Amino acid sequence: WCGVVWCGVVWCGVVWCGVDVDVDVDVDVDVDVDVETLFGKMQKFYPQGPAGLRAAIGLAEASSGRDAGALLQKLQGLEGQLKEGLRPARSDREALAEYYFARGGAYEKKGDAKKALEDYLKVSTLYPDPAALGQRAQAKAEALRQANKDLVTE
Repeated sequence: WCGVVWCGVVWCGVVWCGVDVDVDVDVDVDVDVDVETLFGKMQKFYPQGPAGLRAAIGLAEASSGRDAGALLQKLQGLEGQLKEGLRPARSDREALAEYYFARGGAYEKKGDAKKALEDYLKVSTLYPDPAALGQRAQAKAEALRQANKDLVTE
Protein backbone atom coordinates (compact mmCIF):
# COMPACT_ATOMS: atom_id res chain seq x y z
CA TRP A 1 0.00 0.00 0.00
CA CYS A 2 1.55 3.28 -1.06
CA GLY A 3 -1.14 5.93 -0.51
CA VAL A 4 -4.66 7.13 -1.03
CA VAL A 5 -5.28 8.68 -4.43
CA TRP A 6 -8.94 9.55 -4.00
CA CYS A 7 -11.55 8.71 -1.45
CA GLY A 8 -14.94 10.23 -2.12
CA VAL A 9 -18.44 9.54 -1.02
CA VAL A 10 -19.01 7.09 -3.85
CA TRP A 11 -15.63 6.00 -5.25
CA CYS A 12 -12.34 5.13 -3.64
CA GLY A 13 -9.03 4.47 -5.29
CA VAL A 14 -5.67 3.65 -3.82
CA VAL A 15 -2.24 3.23 -5.27
CA TRP A 16 -0.82 -0.06 -4.20
CA CYS A 17 2.88 -0.06 -5.06
CA GLY A 18 2.26 1.94 -8.19
CA VAL A 19 -0.86 0.09 -9.37
CA ASP A 20 -4.07 2.11 -9.51
CA VAL A 21 -6.92 0.11 -7.94
CA ASP A 22 -10.54 1.19 -8.25
CA VAL A 23 -13.03 0.14 -5.60
CA ASP A 24 -16.71 1.04 -5.74
CA VAL A 25 -18.12 1.97 -2.37
CA ASP A 26 -21.70 2.95 -1.69
CA VAL A 27 -21.69 5.13 1.42
CA ASP A 28 -25.04 5.94 2.97
CA VAL A 29 -25.47 9.65 3.73
CA ASP A 30 -26.39 8.79 7.32
CA VAL A 31 -23.08 7.02 7.97
CA ASP A 32 -20.96 8.90 10.50
CA VAL A 33 -17.93 9.51 8.28
CA ASP A 34 -16.13 12.81 8.49
CA VAL A 35 -15.15 13.07 4.85
CA GLU A 36 -14.62 16.82 5.16
CA THR A 37 -11.74 16.14 7.55
CA LEU A 38 -10.31 13.48 5.22
CA PHE A 39 -10.41 15.79 2.21
CA GLY A 40 -9.00 18.63 4.29
CA LYS A 41 -6.01 16.43 5.15
CA MET A 42 -5.67 15.40 1.53
CA GLN A 43 -5.57 19.08 0.53
CA LYS A 44 -2.78 19.71 3.05
CA PHE A 45 -0.66 16.92 1.53
CA TYR A 46 -1.53 17.84 -2.06
CA PRO A 47 -2.16 21.60 -2.24
CA GLN A 48 -1.68 21.76 -6.03
CA GLY A 49 -1.87 19.66 -9.14
CA PRO A 50 -4.37 16.94 -10.00
CA ALA A 51 -4.43 15.44 -6.50
CA GLY A 52 -5.08 18.87 -5.02
CA LEU A 53 -7.91 19.45 -7.47
CA ARG A 54 -9.38 16.04 -6.65
CA ALA A 55 -9.21 16.84 -2.95
CA ALA A 56 -10.90 20.20 -3.53
CA ILE A 57 -13.66 18.54 -5.56
CA GLY A 58 -14.24 15.97 -2.83
CA LEU A 59 -14.25 18.66 -0.16
CA ALA A 60 -16.76 20.71 -2.19
CA GLU A 61 -19.05 17.69 -2.54
CA ALA A 62 -18.74 16.73 1.12
CA SER A 63 -19.26 20.23 2.47
CA SER A 64 -22.22 21.06 0.21
CA GLY A 65 -24.41 18.20 1.29
CA ARG A 66 -27.56 18.20 -0.77
CA ASP A 67 -27.32 21.89 -1.72
CA ALA A 68 -26.70 21.72 -5.48
CA GLY A 69 -26.40 25.51 -5.79
CA ALA A 70 -23.63 25.67 -3.19
CA LEU A 71 -21.81 22.79 -4.89
CA LEU A 72 -21.99 24.51 -8.28
CA GLN A 73 -20.55 27.72 -6.77
CA LYS A 74 -17.67 25.81 -5.19
CA LEU A 75 -16.97 23.92 -8.41
CA GLN A 76 -17.01 27.14 -10.45
CA GLY A 77 -14.32 28.44 -8.12
CA LEU A 78 -12.15 25.46 -9.13
CA GLU A 79 -12.50 25.94 -12.89
CA GLY A 80 -9.23 27.87 -13.07
CA GLN A 81 -7.37 24.76 -11.95
CA LEU A 82 -8.70 22.62 -14.81
CA LYS A 83 -6.06 21.63 -17.34
CA GLU A 84 -7.96 20.69 -20.44
CA GLY A 85 -5.80 20.32 -23.47
CA LEU A 86 -5.39 18.17 -26.51
CA ARG A 87 -3.65 15.43 -24.56
CA PRO A 88 -3.85 15.94 -20.78
CA ALA A 89 -1.83 13.64 -18.54
CA ARG A 90 -3.67 10.69 -16.98
CA SER A 91 -3.83 12.29 -13.54
CA ASP A 92 -5.29 15.45 -15.11
CA ARG A 93 -7.87 13.39 -17.03
CA GLU A 94 -8.94 11.67 -13.82
CA ALA A 95 -9.32 15.00 -12.03
CA LEU A 96 -11.31 16.37 -14.98
CA ALA A 97 -13.56 13.29 -14.92
CA GLU A 98 -14.26 13.78 -11.23
CA TYR A 99 -14.92 17.49 -11.72
CA TYR A 100 -17.41 16.97 -14.55
CA PHE A 101 -19.11 14.06 -12.77
CA ALA A 102 -19.59 16.17 -9.63
CA ARG A 103 -20.85 19.12 -11.66
CA GLY A 104 -23.19 16.87 -13.63
CA GLY A 105 -24.64 15.60 -10.37
CA ALA A 106 -25.17 19.14 -9.12
CA TYR A 107 -26.90 20.14 -12.37
CA GLU A 108 -29.07 17.03 -12.15
CA LYS A 109 -30.10 17.91 -8.57
CA LYS A 110 -30.99 21.43 -9.71
CA GLY A 111 -33.18 19.99 -12.46
CA ASP A 112 -30.97 21.07 -15.39
CA ALA A 113 -30.99 17.76 -17.24
CA LYS A 114 -29.33 19.15 -20.38
CA LYS A 115 -26.23 20.46 -18.58
CA ALA A 116 -26.09 17.30 -16.45
CA LEU A 117 -26.19 15.13 -19.58
CA GLU A 118 -23.43 17.17 -21.22
CA ASP A 119 -21.15 16.74 -18.20
CA TYR A 120 -21.88 13.01 -17.87
CA LEU A 121 -21.12 12.56 -21.57
CA LYS A 122 -17.83 14.44 -21.16
CA VAL A 123 -16.85 11.97 -18.47
CA SER A 124 -17.92 8.86 -20.38
CA THR A 125 -16.39 9.88 -23.72
CA LEU A 126 -13.50 12.30 -23.11
CA TYR A 127 -12.31 11.24 -19.65
CA PRO A 128 -13.44 7.63 -19.06
CA ASP A 129 -10.66 6.94 -16.54
CA PRO A 130 -11.13 5.81 -13.85
CA ALA A 131 -13.26 3.15 -15.54
CA ALA A 132 -15.76 2.85 -12.69
CA LEU A 133 -16.50 6.58 -12.90
CA GLY A 134 -16.80 6.46 -16.70
CA GLN A 135 -19.28 3.60 -16.44
CA ARG A 136 -21.35 5.39 -13.79
CA ALA A 137 -21.38 8.54 -15.93
CA GLN A 138 -22.58 6.53 -18.92
CA ALA A 139 -25.33 4.95 -16.80
CA LYS A 140 -26.44 8.37 -15.52
CA ALA A 141 -26.46 9.77 -19.07
CA GLU A 142 -28.61 6.87 -20.25
CA ALA A 143 -31.00 7.33 -17.32
CA LEU A 144 -31.35 11.03 -18.17
CA ARG A 145 -32.02 10.19 -21.81
CA GLN A 146 -34.68 7.65 -20.81
CA ALA A 147 -36.37 10.10 -18.44
CA ASN A 148 -36.21 12.94 -20.99
CA LYS A 149 -36.81 11.49 -24.45
CA ASP A 150 -36.57 14.93 -26.10
CA LEU A 151 -33.27 15.82 -24.42
CA VAL A 152 -30.58 16.81 -26.94
CA THR A 153 -27.09 18.17 -26.34
CA GLU A 154 -25.39 20.82 -28.47
